[in-house]
Amino acid sequence: LIEYESLIAKRFFNVRMVLDSEDVQQHINNLGNKKISIDKIIEEYRNASIFLSNYKSVFSLINPQRIERKATNEIKTWINNPLKDKERNIGILKGGAGSGKSVILNNLFNQLSNDKIPVIAFKADEKNAITIKDLEQKLNLSIPLEESVLMLAEKFQKVVVIIDQID
Repeated sequence: LIEYESLIAKRFFNVRMVLDSEDVQQHINNLGNKKISIDKIIEEYRNASIFLSNYKSVFSLINPQRIERKATNEIKTWINNPLKDKERNIGILKGGAGSGKSVILNNLFNQLSNDKIPVIAFKADEKNAITIKDLEQKLNLSIPLEESVLMLAEKFQKVVVIIDQID
């Protein structure tokens, strides 16, 4: 829990900091000069993805069994292949309640992470954000999500954003 202490605090408590006016001015001055490394963005993505990445996707604690789902491999193949004519880079996974969508997205997140594809995955119902700015704060991102995706896209062939429970 120590590693994710700030995430837990932000999720369950309204954390407020009291700063000296000189500290505030220094912080404002540093914002314009703020440079963030690719490794830091990937670390923030991993931290922001903690709830979906740890979603229970196996049976039994003693001898964990995972049911491989065809949809996981189909989505991963779609992500890794070039887009076809007039095809958009947005996919929607739909199914009834309890059909395993979150498990599929959990497995997809883990596979993409293992393949070193930058991915951020979160459950929209966990974050409950009204605006993109609010979402970025709740995800504890240092820079706007769009900016971080663009920075990663300069270095990596693919960058994936997974949003579960978007309804």
